[in-house]
Amino acid sequence: MVREAIGRRWVYFILPPDTVRQYRWPPSAERYSALTPGRIAYIGIPALGGDTWPLFWRSQPTPERRFVDPGILNAVVTRDTGVMG
Repeated sequence: MVREAIGRRWVYFILPPDTVRQYRWPPSAERYSALTPGRIAYIGIPALGGDTWPLFWRSQPTPERRFVDPGILNAVVTRDTGVMG
């Protein structure tokens, strides 16, 4: 999970390729993809070591777990919004 330290203080969850479309997301969740018309197709990724301010890792990836689990993330963000995954 990547977080911004300035501005709107966005939080980015890095999911495995081709998994986002398998779920329904609340309207407030923005998906960034090369296939999303009119949207930014990339986000900045901080280095694993050193200062990359204003971006930083809230949870660093590991060789065993490089991405956020999309099913768990979907369950958490839809729990209080009424959107069914």
